[in-house]
Amino acid sequence: MKATRLVLFAFLLMFTSLSGHARGVGEKDLMGTWALKIEGKSLFIIELHQGAGKYTGRFVRPVGLEVTNTIFRITDPSPREYALKSASFDGAALTASFVDKNNDETVFVIKDLGGKTIEIALAGVPPEAGMGPWTLEKVEAGQHLSEQWQPNRSYVVGDSEQPNAEMEGMFQEDQRARMSPQMGNQASVADAERRSRTRELLRSGALRTGRDFKNAAFIMQHGESSDDYLLAHSLAVAALAKGESTAAWIASASLDRFLRAKGLRQIYGTQRVADPKGLGEPADMDAELVPDTLRVQLGVPSIGRAK
Repeated sequence: MKATRLVLFAFLLMFTSLSGHARGVGEKDLMGTWALKIEGKSLFIIELHQGAGKYTGRFVRPVGLEVTNTIFRITDPSPREYALKSASFDGAALTASFVDKNNDETVFVIKDLGGKTIEIALAGVPPEAGMGPWTLEKVEAGQHLSEQWQPNRSYVVGDSEQPNAEMEGMFQEDQRARMSPQMGNQASVADAERRSRTRELLRSGALRTGRDFKNAAFIMQHGESSDDYLLAHSLAVAALAKGESTAAWIASASLDRFLRAKGLRQIYGTQRVADPKGLGEPADMDAELVPDTLRVQLGVPSIGRAK
């Protein structure tokens, strides 16, 4: 019994020691330079230092920045710098107030996630508001905010500047099949295989560029179900958000195809039904909903041509 108590006491002593150590290290581990990086470029930078009983630091972000959850759009990449005004640590998180030269204030709740990453959240802003939280990684001191951002696209963490080669290859195969006069059953089997592989690439996060999502949209549009067409539409929307403006047509066409699969009238007039001469006639269309002023923006036929 004494041996059991001794082992238990030793365990509790070790646990208490580790817990106390973790609390001390938790604050220390928040110090340093942190960056939110996309495509290897710094979008946010936070520096935190502690010494002589006080905190110092700064927060840097682009002047023109629009944020919705994990989506970022940079309209003016010039750096906007905030100096650390005050900070307090409660044993679990650091609440830090930063102010810029105009005395505009941003307050973050900063937590250590381990593995040299931290989480920053706007104080008092619930997650459902679409403003974070965001994860930053530890980087070398002396980081500079990147100004190499395209103003007409959105960015998310994990983006790449390089299109997926496999996705590009499948898109080219898909288009060649459309040009072949002998599509038949063999092409249908190949289409199904390409759709299956596209879903795998999408789930694994291998699609990252606007072109990736546009290519995937074309492949899914050649599906057989309303789900295929709706996924194609969602992929096209992602491509547009990435600045791939040529995805406007596939976004429209995939939605038309989805509506027809559900027994509804198309709204853009991109879908046609075969006639005896093989020329194709426009499928039933709601000609009232989308005016020509919007059709020209999407690259779809005018009402007169679509009817």
